[in-house]
Amino acid sequence: MDTQNTSRQLRYLEEVRIPLHRAGIGTLPLEGEQLPVLWNGAPLCRITGKGSVFYRREDADTSQAEDALYRVEDIAAKTLEYMTAMEFAPQLKASGLDGDYRILADFGGTVLAGAPSKYGVQFVTWDWDYHTLGS
Repeated sequence: MDTQNTSRQLRYLEEVRIPLHRAGIGTLPLEGEQLPVLWNGAPLCRITGKGSVFYRREDADTSQAEDALYRVEDIAAKTLEYMTAMEFAPQLKASGLDGDYRILADFGGTVLAGAPSKYGVQFVTWDWDYHTLGS
Protein backbone atom coordinates (compact mmCIF):
# COMPACT_ATOMS: atom_id res chain seq x y z
CA MET A 1 0.00 0.00 0.00
CA ASP A 2 1.30 3.46 -0.87
CA THR A 3 1.06 5.30 2.46
CA GLN A 4 1.98 8.66 0.91
CA ASN A 5 -0.87 8.35 -1.60
CA THR A 6 -3.29 7.25 1.14
CA SER A 7 -2.24 10.19 3.31
CA ARG A 8 -2.78 12.59 0.38
CA GLN A 9 -6.25 11.17 -0.25
CA LEU A 10 -7.23 11.44 3.41
CA ARG A 11 -6.04 15.08 3.53
CA TYR A 12 -8.18 15.81 0.46
CA LEU A 13 -11.24 14.18 2.03
CA GLU A 14 -10.80 16.16 5.25
CA GLU A 15 -10.38 19.35 3.20
CA VAL A 16 -13.44 18.75 0.98
CA ARG A 17 -15.58 18.21 4.07
CA ILE A 18 -15.08 21.89 5.05
CA PRO A 19 -16.68 23.58 1.99
CA LEU A 20 -19.39 20.90 1.94
CA HIS A 21 -20.39 21.81 5.49
CA ARG A 22 -20.25 25.53 4.64
CA ALA A 23 -22.70 24.79 1.81
CA GLY A 24 -25.05 23.05 4.25
CA ILE A 25 -24.26 19.58 2.94
CA GLY A 26 -23.76 16.88 5.55
CA THR A 27 -21.14 14.17 5.75
CA LEU A 28 -20.54 11.03 7.76
CA PRO A 29 -17.17 9.89 9.15
CA LEU A 30 -14.71 8.61 6.56
CA GLU A 31 -15.18 5.03 5.45
CA GLY A 32 -11.79 3.90 4.26
CA GLU A 33 -10.78 6.35 1.55
CA GLN A 34 -14.32 7.57 0.87
CA LEU A 35 -16.44 10.35 2.34
CA PRO A 36 -20.17 9.56 2.56
CA VAL A 37 -22.23 12.67 1.75
CA LEU A 38 -25.74 13.36 3.02
CA TRP A 39 -28.44 15.64 1.71
CA ASN A 40 -31.43 16.34 3.96
CA GLY A 41 -30.12 13.60 6.25
CA ALA A 42 -30.24 10.90 3.56
CA PRO A 43 -27.35 9.35 1.60
CA LEU A 44 -26.60 11.29 -1.59
CA CYS A 45 -23.18 10.15 -2.79
CA ARG A 46 -19.61 9.25 -1.86
CA ILE A 47 -16.47 11.19 -2.68
CA THR A 48 -13.31 9.15 -3.15
CA GLY A 49 -9.85 10.26 -2.10
CA LYS A 50 -9.08 10.78 -5.79
CA GLY A 51 -11.92 13.27 -6.20
CA SER A 52 -14.46 11.03 -7.93
CA VAL A 53 -18.11 11.31 -6.92
CA PHE A 54 -20.15 8.11 -6.97
CA TYR A 55 -23.90 8.00 -6.47
CA ARG A 56 -26.85 5.70 -6.91
CA ARG A 57 -29.53 7.02 -9.24
CA GLU A 58 -32.23 6.41 -6.63
CA ASP A 59 -30.39 8.71 -4.17
CA ALA A 60 -30.68 11.66 -6.60
CA ASP A 61 -34.27 11.09 -7.67
CA THR A 62 -35.60 14.65 -7.28
CA SER A 63 -34.53 17.89 -8.92
CA GLN A 64 -33.43 19.23 -5.51
CA ALA A 65 -31.28 16.16 -4.85
CA GLU A 66 -29.84 16.44 -8.36
CA ASP A 67 -28.97 20.10 -7.74
CA ALA A 68 -27.28 19.11 -4.47
CA LEU A 69 -25.33 16.41 -6.31
CA TYR A 70 -24.12 18.92 -8.92
CA ARG A 71 -23.02 21.21 -6.09
CA VAL A 72 -21.11 18.36 -4.43
CA GLU A 73 -19.41 17.52 -7.74
CA ASP A 74 -18.40 21.16 -8.20
CA ILE A 75 -17.02 21.47 -4.67
CA ALA A 76 -15.15 18.16 -5.00
CA ALA A 77 -13.58 19.23 -8.31
CA LYS A 78 -12.52 22.69 -7.11
CA THR A 79 -11.10 21.29 -3.88
CA LEU A 80 -9.13 18.64 -5.79
CA GLU A 81 -7.79 21.34 -8.11
CA TYR A 82 -6.38 23.53 -5.35
CA MET A 83 -5.17 20.58 -3.25
CA THR A 84 -3.24 19.26 -6.27
CA ALA A 85 -1.80 22.73 -6.92
CA MET A 86 -0.75 23.00 -3.26
CA GLU A 87 0.98 19.63 -3.41
CA PHE A 88 3.21 20.56 -6.34
CA ALA A 89 3.68 24.29 -5.65
CA PRO A 90 7.06 25.59 -4.49
CA GLN A 91 7.39 26.77 -0.91
CA LEU A 92 7.18 30.52 -0.30
CA LYS A 93 10.38 31.65 1.36
CA ALA A 94 10.26 35.17 2.74
CA SER A 95 11.77 36.98 5.69
CA GLY A 96 9.69 36.74 8.85
CA LEU A 97 7.28 34.17 7.39
CA ASP A 98 6.39 31.11 9.43
CA GLY A 99 4.36 28.21 8.12
CA ASP A 100 4.28 26.04 5.04
CA TYR A 101 3.02 28.57 2.48
CA ARG A 102 2.98 27.40 -1.14
CA ILE A 103 3.20 29.74 -4.15
CA LEU A 104 0.13 29.18 -6.32
CA ALA A 105 0.57 32.26 -8.54
CA ASP A 106 3.18 34.98 -8.86
CA PHE A 107 2.37 37.94 -11.09
CA GLY A 108 3.65 41.49 -11.11
CA GLY A 109 5.30 41.20 -7.72
CA THR A 110 2.21 39.84 -5.98
CA VAL A 111 1.99 36.22 -4.88
CA LEU A 112 -1.07 34.12 -4.16
CA ALA A 113 -0.09 31.50 -1.60
CA GLY A 114 -1.86 28.82 0.37
CA ALA A 115 -1.05 27.15 3.68
CA PRO A 116 -2.71 24.19 5.36
CA SER A 117 -4.39 24.86 8.71
CA LYS A 118 -6.81 23.12 11.02
CA TYR A 119 -9.57 25.12 9.29
CA GLY A 120 -8.57 23.97 5.81
CA VAL A 121 -6.25 25.64 3.33
CA GLN A 122 -5.91 29.36 4.02
CA PHE A 123 -5.10 31.63 1.07
CA VAL A 124 -3.09 34.85 1.35
CA THR A 125 -1.55 37.41 -0.99
CA TRP A 126 2.02 38.54 -0.59
CA ASP A 127 3.83 41.50 -2.14
CA TRP A 128 7.52 41.10 -2.87
CA ASP A 129 9.83 43.95 -1.98
CA TYR A 130 12.65 44.83 -4.35
CA HIS A 131 14.89 42.10 -2.83
CA THR A 132 12.08 39.51 -3.22
CA LEU A 133 11.99 39.09 0.54
CA GLY A 134 8.32 39.93 0.97
CA SER A 135 6.53 42.71 2.76
